[in-house]
Amino acid sequence: MEENIENKYVAYCDILGFSNSVINDFDKVITIYKDFRTEIDKYDFLELKISIYSDSILIIANDIIEITKAVQILLWTTLRYNWIIRGGIAYGKHWKESDENNLFIVSEALVKAVNLEKIINHPIVVISDEIDLGMEYWILEFYHTVFDLPIINYDNHNIVNPFNNYWFKSAEITINNLKDKYIDHTHKYEYLLGIIKAIKANKEFIPRIVIDYLLEQKLIEKK
Repeated sequence: MEENIENKYVAYCDILGFSNSVINDFDKVITIYKDFRTEIDKYDFLELKISIYSDSILIIANDIIEITKAVQILLWTTLRYNWIIRGGIAYGKHWKESDENNLFIVSEALVKAVNLEKIINHPIVVISDEIDLGMEYWILEFYHTVFDLPIINYDNHNIVNPFNNYWFKSAEITINNLKDKYIDHTHKYEYLLGIIKAIKANKEFIPRIVIDYLLEQKLIEKK
């Protein structure tokens, strides 16, 4: 058993409002999942394991950037069908064993990711604070646009970037339409629109502690 234990990155994502979709339009749900599979298959360089159990999506990888890119694809695919996602990504021990009929998983990383998803009140996918991206990652923002970063810091959380250059204006239109349609859940859509507003305003998406360090080292200057 010991030889099957590895350290893995695990993303646990929950589709909000999924139950109603299953009851009211089962065929549409299958179409969306097939679409997601097609999109993931285009990125054959991603070494991932994906499992879907109704509204719960589990992604397992060896690399933090690869798993966040996969989650980005999930976010873009589902939003096209008016779904939004909440979830967590964590790192830890992961044991898996299978035979012809059964699959057994015991995962510290999954438990942590599920616990993250439970406490997040917004439709975002949060990276565990235990995962250190390193200074070299955040410095990238000074050389690239925010759309080139799969992980951004927003509202004191490191989160999977929900947007890119090709999926920004249309995403804003979709989210605004959903906000008007589902009045009881306005706050969820307003949170995503807040990220869009911050991007438009050229806000920094770097942790404050990183900015302070870079200023102290005189690697950047105050504007």
